[in-house]
Amino acid sequence: MSEVPGIHDRFFKARFGQIDHMRGLLRGFLPAALSRALDYDSLDYLDTEKIGLSYEKSHLDLVLSARLDDVPVQIYLLFEHKSVSDSSVFLQLLRYMVALWTRDQGNDKRPTPILPFIFYHGAPAWNVPERFLDFCSVPELLRPYALDFSPLVLDTGRVSDQEIRRAVNHLGAAASLIALKHIFDKSYLEYAMALEPLGPELDSGTFQSVLNYLLIYREIEDPKVTEIISETLHRSERMPNIVEKWMDVGRQEGIQKGIQD
Repeated sequence: MSEVPGIHDRFFKARFGQIDHMRGLLRGFLPAALSRALDYDSLDYLDTEKIGLSYEKSHLDLVLSARLDDVPVQIYLLFEHKSVSDSSVFLQLLRYMVALWTRDQGNDKRPTPILPFIFYHGAPAWNVPERFLDFCSVPELLRPYALDFSPLVLDTGRVSDQEIRRAVNHLGAAASLIALKHIFDKSYLEYAMALEPLGPELDSGTFQSVLNYLLIYREIEDPKVTEIISETLHRSERMPNIVEKWMDVGRQEGIQKGIQD
């Protein structure tokens, strides 16, 4: 199986580029004190095309601005998606943060506080140091003077499906998280069975998106397999339309459209 470049990143951005999905993710997995303070109604996506770093803008996942309820301050929530452990994430986040602060400076604003958040759904546990200082191996004598930050990390492999369904009070967001978590399972049926408890209730857009994510990643073009998956999700009535769409538009258009539905 030859992996389609960027498939996981595009699925993540398409699903969590929707504000209701993002609210569900944040409500479920932000630290409790921060979640209570965050004004969820103030969440708004920034146009990453205008942030800078033009040579890397395709890799900048999602950035949101928000306010804290009891504090007169705005924050940026910077999301970085990873499907493999990658220690260079610290330098990526640092470049993105500097780009955001440079944007603030260009708008005659003081630097906005930034909360970096790493979303990881690889099979092995995330094994990158928690803090930038540890990544740099800064000697103890220099630590009081050195730059440091510690991103939040959501490692989906260390969270049960039941906890995801309980913590995320949004069906589409929960299904998208579970889809990302199980995309590397050994068989397509494991993926389908993980989503089975949510299948009957999923809206058509989410159902087609999580199904097409699997079809594209595993290069499945057999309508019989699609029928099995659809029946597992208790959505066999939708199956003929999806198969027809899949066979008609072809694999390339499916990559562009299916994930982003």
